[in-house]
Amino acid sequence: MKYLIGIILAAFSITASAQTLEGKDRTGATVTLTQETGPCVNGAKLAYYVSADKQMKVSGCWTVPPGAEGISLAWFNGYIGGMPIQVFKPKETL
Repeated sequence: MKYLIGIILAAFSITASAQTLEGKDRTGATVTLTQETGPCVNGAKLAYYVSADKQMKVSGCWTVPPGAEGISLAWFNGYIGGMPIQVFKPKETL
């Protein structure tokens, strides 16, 4: 339980200190988490998905539900899913 709380606190600390986080899913697609609200509601923030071959790009919303071990995602094409918090790192900027 302490480990889970640590993961959640780490996610909140990362999101508080970084404007944008980026991670790869198991297919190699890039998921970007922003701090922008956009059309998202109830505390959710804007997310972007780009497939590994860069052919599919989808926007959506992300949040970390209480007690969760990962990020919850809802995409505007109707798909829902989640990813482990640990895969996200601050996005490299030039």
